Parts: sequence; structure tokens; C-alpha cells
Amino acid sequence: MFSLKFKRIKLLFAIIILIFTFSSTSLLVLGTYYNSHNDHFNQKDADVTVDITVAGGPLEVHNDFAFLKDWPDTLIKVDVSDITNPGLPSNVTDGNLIAGDYDIYDDKLFVTMYRHMLVYDVTNPNAIGDPIYNWTQGDYDPVYDPSHITIANDIAYIVDSGVLYIFDFSDLSNIIYLNQLNLDNPFREMIYVNDYLYFSLDHSDNNYFGLVDVSNTLVLNSMITLENSSVDGSWDVAVKDNYAYMTVNNFADHRCFLTVVDISNKAQPEELTSVELDADNAYHITVHENTAYIGLDDKGLAVVDISDPENPGEPIYNGFGRYPCDVHYVLVHNNHLLFTYNPGLGIVSLADASKVTKSMVYYPLIMIPGLIFPVFTKRKRKN
Repeated sequence: MFSLKFKRIKLLFAIIILIFTFSSTSLLVLGTYYNSHNDHFNQKDADVTVDITVAGGPLEVHNDFAFLKDWPDTLIKVDVSDITNPGLPSNVTDGNLIAGDYDIYDDKLFVTMYRHMLVYDVTNPNAIGDPIYNWTQGDYDPVYDPSHITIANDIAYIVDSGVLYIFDFSDLSNIIYLNQLNLDNPFREMIYVNDYLYFSLDHSDNNYFGLVDVSNTLVLNSMITLENSSVDGSWDVAVKDNYAYMTVNNFADHRCFLTVVDISNKAQPEELTSVELDADNAYHITVHENTAYIGLDDKGLAVVDISDPENPGEPIYNGFGRYPCDVHYVLVHNNHLLFTYNPGLGIVSLADASKVTKSMVYYPLIMIPGLIFPVFTKRKRKN
């Protein structure tokens, strides 16, 4: 037989208390981990955030002012001459006009809207007055509802309902219609680079990339496209040297990619590689030197080394301490990254943009500590 004496009972309770204390202390250590997908983060913004109701794009910088959209009604500007202390947003349009697209060319801001287009003098963005020109639909037939515009070398490229219209803008008082081309593909964005228009295509027969040769605006050939049956189109395109960089989405499977296209042979572009990104959707992309900056839904920003375009580096993610963190338009200016996200216009240094930001979260871990029952045996007495 054995018996529990008072001292042994105290020892037993001390051991049990020690076990519980150790378990709950260990709980905090074991339950601490890094997770970039939790709703209970301390909400931390970018280095600088300019509060805007719903920030949209496109995002452009001209004469040290950032232009973006307080979606959908108002085009606004922000003084970023002091990049670490930007000014307050102020209206460019009157707030009652729904801007479709806009582009800045030759110190003029062109804002497209249904059946007309406003032109502002932005030589001094701090003092933008009334429009210097208001084109009605009749001034540039046959365009009715221009959704996209880009201007280069006095030539305007305007898209309306899937048709590309080209105008001579060298004399704004005498706009000259040049040509048009049916694109045969719905698209999201277009950019002009060295006599070519590049398009991100939106879910049309599985095409995701398109280009049009506009070196001779009077002779236009059909758009050249690339197809990928496993994606639902692309969101944006950036071009550097002989490569196009696409943000490509597969909405059905909630997957997205950075896709690199070799455009050295414009007549026969070729997909080189794709890097999967850790998000459901990828939005806009900008390329600066050897780095691609990509806006993501929920996850914030992806930063990818593209010094070797055929073998891009592993993406670095920066959610700026937020979840969700929807980053849309991205732009590099004055060694900083400007981007539109949940609170408005975010600004970070390029070095900070490439830093991983994840928050430490403590989770309660339910543990039932084992009870240790000491067994006391009757020792034999020595004779």
C-alpha cells in the first residue's frame, strides 16, 4: 500500500500548477506566427498616404503633380513636389462629369467623356483653370463614347466600342481624322511604344496579348494576338526593351500571373514564361529599371526582379501591414512608388516597396495539459 502525506500532496499540486503555467506560457510562443492574411492586423499604411474617398486611375505625374481619379466622378491632382509631404487632393474636373480616360501630352490634359472631351492647360498644375477646349461629339466623328486615349507625336489613339480611331492632334483647332481599325478584341489597357500599340486583352477567345503596328497610320493591319486557353485575359501591359510584361488572370481558379512576352519579332511575338503570384487577381504593372511592380487584390504589392526576363525572380509581397490591401495603379516617380489602394494614394520609397511586411498575430491555442500522477511505492525497510 501507499499513502499520500501532506508534503507529497503539496508537491503534487505544485507540479500541476507548474504544468498549467508552462502550458499557457508556451502557448504564446507556439501560437505566435507570421501571417499576411488575417483581418486583425494593426492597420498600418504606406510611408505616406493621401486620403481619397475611392482612389482610381490611371495614375500619371506631370510637373510634380500626381493626377488620378476620385472614382468615378472627379479627376483630382496632388502636389508631390515634396514626395514625403504631399499636398491635399484638389479637383480638376467639376465633380459632375464622369471621366472615361485621360492622358497628358504637350502640357495639356485630355479628359474623355461621353460625346465630348475636355482639354486643360497643365503647364502650371497648381493653377489649372477652365478647359481651354471642349470638343463635342461632332468635332471628332465617328467617336461617341471614347473609353481610352493615348497621344504620341501629335497623334491621338482613341478607342470607342472596340474600334481604334486615329486623329492628327497637331492643331487642336483643326482635328484631322486619319484612320480606324476594328480591334476584334475587348481590352482593358493600351500603351504606345515606338510605333506600336500594345494591348491587354480581356477574355476574348482566350487571347491575352495584342499589338498593332501604327508606324503608318494610313495603312493599318489587323491586331496580332497571343492565346492561352487556361487564362481569362490580361489586365495590364508594360514594355521594356524587347519584352512585354503582362498581368494575366484565371478568374475561375482564382490564380494570377506575371507573363513575359518576347516582342523582338513584332510579327510573331512569343510567350517566354509566367510567374504565379500569390493572389486571386493581378491589376496594373509598372516596370522601372530591372524591377516590375504589380498591384494585387487583397495582398497589396508584388515586386519581381526581371533583370533576366526569361527567368524572373521570386515575387516579394508587401501588404503595408494591411489586409485586405487592394493595390491597383502603380507608378514610379522620384525614386518612390506611388500607388492607389484602400485609403487613397500611397507613397513609399522604392527600398520600402521591396520590403516584406507581415504582422505578428497571437492565437489562443487550446491545450489540455496532461496530469502527472506520482506513484509512491512502499520502500522495503532494511533490516
